[in-house]
Amino acid sequence: MSKRKAGRAALLLESGLRQFQQGQLEQARRAFEQALDIAPRNPDALHLLGVTALQNGDHAAAVEMLQRAVAIRPDDPAYHCNLAYGYVGLERMPEALAAFEHAARLNSNDPDLQMGIGNCLAMMGKAPEAEAVLRRLVGRLPEHPLAWFNLANTVKDQERYEEARDLYLRVTQLAPQFAEAHCNLGVALQKLDRFDEAEQAYRACLARNPGFMPARVGLASTLNTLRRYAEAEALCREVLAREPGHENAWLVLGRALTGQGRWSEGLRCCEQAIKEFPESSDAFGDLGHVLARLGRTEEALAAFDRAYAPGNVSSFVHYSKAIALFAVGRSAEGAAEHVDGLAHATFVEQHPEMPLARELPADLLGREVGLIGVQGIGDEIFFLRYAPRLKARGCRISYCGSAKITGILARSAVFEHTTSNLGPLAAAHYRILVGDLPHLLVGAEASPSVLPAESPRRQAGASGLGARMPWHCRVHWPELPPPLALEPLAARVAVVARRLHELGPPPYVGLTWRAGTDPREQRGHVRLLFKEIPLEELAAALRGVRGTLLSLQRGPRAGETEKLAALTGRPVHDLSAANEDLEEMLTLLAVLDEYIGVSSTNMHLRASAGRTARVLVPWPGMALVGLWG
Repeated sequence: MSKRKAGRAALLLESGLRQFQQGQLEQARRAFEQALDIAPRNPDALHLLGVTALQNGDHAAAVEMLQRAVAIRPDDPAYHCNLAYGYVGLERMPEALAAFEHAARLNSNDPDLQMGIGNCLAMMGKAPEAEAVLRRLVGRLPEHPLAWFNLANTVKDQERYEEARDLYLRVTQLAPQFAEAHCNLGVALQKLDRFDEAEQAYRACLARNPGFMPARVGLASTLNTLRRYAEAEALCREVLAREPGHENAWLVLGRALTGQGRWSEGLRCCEQAIKEFPESSDAFGDLGHVLARLGRTEEALAAFDRAYAPGNVSSFVHYSKAIALFAVGRSAEGAAEHVDGLAHATFVEQHPEMPLARELPADLLGREVGLIGVQGIGDEIFFLRYAPRLKARGCRISYCGSAKITGILARSAVFEHTTSNLGPLAAAHYRILVGDLPHLLVGAEASPSVLPAESPRRQAGASGLGARMPWHCRVHWPELPPPLALEPLAARVAVVARRLHELGPPPYVGLTWRAGTDPREQRGHVRLLFKEIPLEELAAALRGVRGTLLSLQRGPRAGETEKLAALTGRPVHDLSAANEDLEEMLTLLAVLDEYIGVSSTNMHLRASAGRTARVLVPWPGMALVGLWG
């Protein structure tokens, strides 16, 4: 090439470089192309064209140009580094890693190359190897905030959120204006259920970069966990006004709306998220929950099935599907989902040293089986109806769970030993969560294609309330075993009977109008079970019912019992203190003539005492759990 042509190409490269630095990418590209026309093998022209393509997001063109530049000048680390970024854009991670490693061999002092290696390893799913690279880097450069930030990301990806939080805090101390570090700190704190601190971290990010959308959505998610739904809704709407296709914003908005009881609007948000991201597991999981809440069970089950992403099935989806199946009487299928639900997943995470049985042999003669209670007491009493079936296989059963019921269970012939969850676990050949009993003992039996219709019937010989109200039964398939029989202490029965006689004439009618955790007291990602009937509606149903009314409401609010008495026009005696002593409550429930209320621990105790009850069921019946974040 003549000196004149070489000089002209150099001038074009200088001009293009100035334009590139000023953000005039199109003018820069034309200048680099003109230089390349003059000098087709000029490596700088090829390199700068590749870098310009990177800036424009054309990774394929960038890789083509940079490969040609590297072939001509293989000893320039910058060429290999930018080629690595092109491979990253094309998601060709092994080639990106090789290019970063080659560049690092040429320039071992450049920390960006080591970070590139670490980040490639992380994106390839090799988090421990990535962490090792980045730890060596921060050991060499302890004041380098970006190195600490990438290390924190790698630790967070391994779900070591406490460590990640500490690392992000270090980044924010080294570089207080590093907005994304504050955002990721919020993510780690949210995973640790430290929601107030997470809110502060997200707000710190937005104070530094108000337009950072991930922080806005993260803050909205945190506000949902704090039950500040209106604020979360407003934030999501701001995000969607700027980025209408933001999947997470649609999901978090949907959860904010359902938190306010706006289920139809929440459904539209789920549908919009799926429209934007048709393969989104989270969107189908939320859709299933909302459809179930609206009573559209079959559609909900289909949505839950679509939420089963390969290798990434949420325990929340399993649990929600289990509840939907139980609600329509498909017990065996519900049990199969329940075994992978929230309680099981939480226990496995907290006790990796204590494996749980995934199946049981038909013959357990002489074997020890330890049942572990980790759910609410009412749920445990319900699932313990399967314990006699377990014992029939010839094993000896121990129970470890709530101290409130260990004494009651100890009187059952089913258990050899009971202990509270504060004590050591008894030795066992198999350990089982109480909630896993139905699946392990019944198996995933198929439901019939058509279930018999419900039919009303009246309690034989009933008087008063029982004579006026029809009974309805839902068919469960396979048929549920009877409740575990629990006997009250004989000495208490006479005492309770005398006390009731002193309060008024029979029949004695127990009442409970609320159960579960009040939404106003809840925090966290999962919306907990809550059921309530307005006192006005309960009082209207009780008008004309003879006998003595008794409140068994756990933790009645100030003035509630008096209000119910005023609404019914008769005394309502407060026996709510019995909730603190389940021996007392079991005795009371065994003696009462009638019990009316929402589903609760007391309902399950009543069934185990061999008595029937009037259960007030919400409609639709899926008002149970939800995802809040």
